[in-house]
Formats: sequence, structure tokens, C-alpha cells
Amino acid sequence: MNFRDGLFALVLFGLSAALFLGGPEEQPAVKADAAVLFTPEDQATEALSQVIDDARAEVLVAMYTLTNRDLGDALVRAQQRGVSVRLLVDSHQAEVRYSQVDSLIERGINAIKVSLGQTGNGIDIRYHNKFAVIDREQVVTGSFNWTQQADLENYENIVLLKSEKLARMFQEKFEEHWEAFSEE
Repeated sequence: MNFRDGLFALVLFGLSAALFLGGPEEQPAVKADAAVLFTPEDQATEALSQVIDDARAEVLVAMYTLTNRDLGDALVRAQQRGVSVRLLVDSHQAEVRYSQVDSLIERGINAIKVSLGQTGNGIDIRYHNKFAVIDREQVVTGSFNWTQQADLENYENIVLLKSEKLARMFQEKFEEHWEAFSEE
């Protein structure tokens, strides 16, 4: 077994254990078809763009930072095909140089800039999620922010999971956040 295969098995084991041990309420283990990408060597932007381009009905994105123009363009292409696209993004990161968020909103993407306030010490609380749910059957998650730097320079990971059950779990959390932050 090579390093990558071993790491893949470890990621699947860890994910299964986390889902099985769960949070406050126990959840049964979930089986999923999975693929793992590592940057900078894997072509993450290309792979993620293809996943978005293959979407048929819905793309939900919860992201800390989105400055990668190619991924922003893929979201717009999906919407232009009639795919429902919604985006939750950290409000501070939505304002950084090269952020695609305002451009996406201007191009018709339904987005919420999530502001979580500050800790008692005055430190900004961040919306640090990094996941997408595609067509209620596929999840994209990992350390990867949707930025050029994450793709070309940083050492990041992306896990692509095909499982309706996992997608439902992520979608439920997305919808909970969407409802909560829509009221601001």
C-alpha cells in the first residue's frame, strides 16, 4: 500500500468513526464512494469546476474564502443552466482583495455574507466552513479554500464523497445556517 492509499484509508476510517461516534446523538456509520485530492500537485480547481459543471439541480456552498475566479465562473455557469446555486461565505473574507463574492452576487448568485460578531476578547468569530453539496448526493469538503493560492501553492486536501446520506447531513447544516443568517 502506498502513502496515498494509506492516507485515503485513514481518511475514510476517520470519517466513518466520526460519523459513527457522532455528536450529542449517535449516528450510524455511513458508507460513501470517495476520492481525495491534494494540492498543490493535484489539479483541484479543474476537478471542482468539473463537479460543479456536472451539477443538474443544486449547488450549495459554505466557504470561508472564495477568490478563485474559475470556481466562481463555474458557479455562474451552473446557475445559467438552471441549477439553483446558493453561497454562504465569511463576511470578512468576502471583502478581501480578489474576493469573487460581490461579482457573483452581481451576476445573480444568491449569497449571504455571514457575520458572527466577536468573542468577549474582541476577536472576530469566523465562518470557517469549507464544503459544498451537489445535487443532494455529493459532498466536497476538506481544508481547501476556493483560492488560487490553495490550488497552486498551499498544501491542502479535498475529499469528494458520493453519498446521499452524507449529503443530507451537510445540506441540513447548510439550510440551518442559511435560515439563521438570512434573518440578519
